[in-house]
Amino acid sequence: MRKRILAFIIVFIFIFSMMISPAFAAPPNPNHTITVNGSGFDGTGNVDFNLLQDGKVVNSFSFDGTSVNFTNLNGGTYSIFITSVTDGYEASVSPESVKLVGREKSETFTITLSGGVVEDTEIVSVETLSDINVDYGTSAAEIPLPETLEVTLDDGTTTSLGVIWDTSSYDGHTAGTYTFAGNLILVEGIANTAGYTATVDVIVAEEVVIDKELVSVETLADINVDYGTELSQITLPETVEVTLDDETKTSLGVNWNTSTYNGQTAGTYTFAGELVLVEGIANTAGYTATVNVIVAEEVVVETIHYLALGDSIATGTT
Repeated sequence: MRKRILAFIIVFIFIFSMMISPAFAAPPNPNHTITVNGSGFDGTGNVDFNLLQDGKVVNSFSFDGTSVNFTNLNGGTYSIFITSVTDGYEASVSPESVKLVGREKSETFTITLSGGVVEDTEIVSVETLSDINVDYGTSAAEIPLPETLEVTLDDGTTTSLGVIWDTSSYDGHTAGTYTFAGNLILVEGIANTAGYTATVDVIVAEEVVIDKELVSVETLADINVDYGTELSQITLPETVEVTLDDETKTSLGVNWNTSTYNGQTAGTYTFAGELVLVEGIANTAGYTATVNVIVAEEVVVETIHYLALGDSIATGTT
């Protein structure tokens, strides 16, 4: 009897469990959602991936960074496996996995793309440089040309670039303004499609001539003339040699002052000569040329006058 009752109870429990189990079991379609977002996609890089549920592929997708939703998913542990990435790029997924339980749950993955082709920033303007003033005779190598200058890029930032100057037109011994063009030295990530160059004006000053100073004048030999010699008959030197403060020598014209001369009076006459200066020579000390003109004594000639016979003889000098 007991065995029958026990068997009846077991059968009853089995039938009851079969009747109530559908009410407690997970629904066949819990309607979960997974969203995949993109980060760092630039329009050229793409990612192919598999969506895995408990390690099994449930979907394969080619992803360009635009958010995508996977709906009507069953519960389980989900992950994303990257199968391929555009050349030059790298991709990563966060989080590594998500677990969906219950009904109508949502989780999100983010695929981050990095690398790829980075477009160069373009030069849009070049720094305006101030004029450079140099002395006459300055060589191109002595000009303080800037080695770098500031450029503005199309993203609004500024940076410094090296520059190579073309100085071929320069002549430091000709006063004037010389405009130098400079080729910019580009670095990685910067482009100069518009062909900007640097420019700077180099202004060569007029030559400043520093006069050379007289330090001595040639000593002239005396000039001896006969008594009664006219001034116009005296051969005075038209030029004299002078020595300058750089120890060079040159010849200068001279204007003689002969106002004291008297050819009818024997003696020594010292003529002073004003030097005729030329460009580049100064006579701050006031040097003059001098020459002595010596007039000889008068020569007296004795004469004898002969008279006819009977006349007395007279003598005298003339």
